[in-house]
Amino acid sequence: MPGWGDLRRPVRIALLTVVGILAILILLWIVLNILLANPRTGTPVINWALGTFADKSASVSTGKLTHPFSDRFELHQFDWPGRAEAEDILLTYDLFGFLPGRPWARKLYARNGEVMLEDKKDDRTTLNPQALVDAVEVENIHLKFTRRDKLRHVTIVRASGSF
Repeated sequence: MPGWGDLRRPVRIALLTVVGILAILILLWIVLNILLANPRTGTPVINWALGTFADKSASVSTGKLTHPFSDRFELHQFDWPGRAEAEDILLTYDLFGFLPGRPWARKLYARNGEVMLEDKKDDRTTLNPQALVDAVEVENIHLKFTRRDKLRHVTIVRASGSF
């Protein structure tokens, strides 16, 4: 039967491995935050994320974190052909947005843009913005949507608040 002394070495190796992995993850998070705070390095990363998680045609001309370790992205000249465009977007995100009942974005500011809402064939389904965004502040946004096979337009000159 092995004694306690025989188990110390594997336990120490396992503990050092876990600590090493955590240290690498923290270091990567710090480096990523510093890189995202600079528009020169942040813009390609944001465009890659848009292309990967939204659509290949979506892009921004410049994008960055407002400062390292911030929870707000600044995006300029956002363009997603056929879906949305905006001159300026400030997005304050929630790190825990993946949890049930928590929106991904705490606040969305958008200025001088256009949004084309998806045409739903089933009239019983509605857009549920509360699941994505808690509060908005918008200026000069043109909403386009199709209702009963007719394209309609709504212009929001200025609005702010929660859904």
